[in-house]
Amino acid sequence: MVRLRGHHLVCLHFFQGEGYGPEFVENLKGIMDRLEKGEEVEVIPGADDVCAWCPTLKNGVCANESGGEAAIRELDQKALAHLGLAVGSRARWGEVREKLLTTAPEWLGVFCAGCEWERVCAGRKKALGL
Repeated sequence: MVRLRGHHLVCLHFFQGEGYGPEFVENLKGIMDRLEKGEEVEVIPGADDVCAWCPTLKNGVCANESGGEAAIRELDQKALAHLGLAVGSRARWGEVREKLLTTAPEWLGVFCAGCEWERVCAGRKKALGL
């Protein structure tokens, strides 16, 4: 089972092979492969399988310069509320994708505004018609 926090349920749909470094990218590719093969997702409240290789994870807490753990938890809550999911719930990646793709592009504009990865994700969003 792939363990993901709220905002990764949105952000991973736009992954294009870029990241903090080679180990981080390889981890993401492995996660995406597992998800695409149908492995179930468990929604968790904090550091997840993506965070495990993130250089900003310090003692199990996000130390990203863009607001750290508090900002990330707020983003997690926004994503979960929008997707109709809760911590502890389980879903298939295809179900999450379906919910996300029916999302108004305006919501993603607000959700993604100011994110350090926004430029990287733009091409994938365009390809998905968002």
